Amino acid sequence: MRRLDLADLSSVRGFAERFTDPIDVLINNAGISIPPLVRAVDGFESQFGTNHLGHFGLTNLLLPQVRDRIVTVGSLAHLTGKIDFTDLNWRTRNYKPYAAYGQSKLANHLSAHELQRQLTARGSPVKSVAAHPGIATTNLMNAEGQSLRHRFEKLFIQSFAHSAEAGALPILYAATADIPGDS
Repeated sequence: MRRLDLADLSSVRGFAERFTDPIDVLINNAGISIPPLVRAVDGFESQFGTNHLGHFGLTNLLLPQVRDRIVTVGSLAHLTGKIDFTDLNWRTRNYKPYAAYGQSKLANHLSAHELQRQLTARGSPVKSVAAHPGIATTNLMNAEGQSLRHRFEKLFIQSFAHSAEAGALPILYAATADIPGDS
């Protein structure tokens, strides 16, 4: 066990510098979902900073040690995501937590796809794949101080979501199955 805060790029760098072991599979699964507007340590909107930039930095710093594959845990929210390159951090736009989450998950998918393109171009045997756990009852939506609407939505989602264990299955499949990169 080692301490890592994906919302803090200096923590990501420090972790990667101290982690020298070979890595068979790197699973990028940390994340936050629909919090109020909060800035990560480096000033990024917290969902983009944690869900995408932290994973992006960690993956690229650890890539020389990865022997088999990188699994990026996505979300169908990427389908609604739009990346506003003029305001990635919601400084001039009205902050919308769901839109910010979609932006972070779209960035994850695009990054996983581009990573596989680059790995293939270099002739690397390492694969980059993505997995969606479905809607699972995890603590992803446990941001403190949420509105009544948020609490209602969480209760509604939990009424039809599957277990965290079932949500782990697509991720385990992506990590272990004989599938091509960019899957």
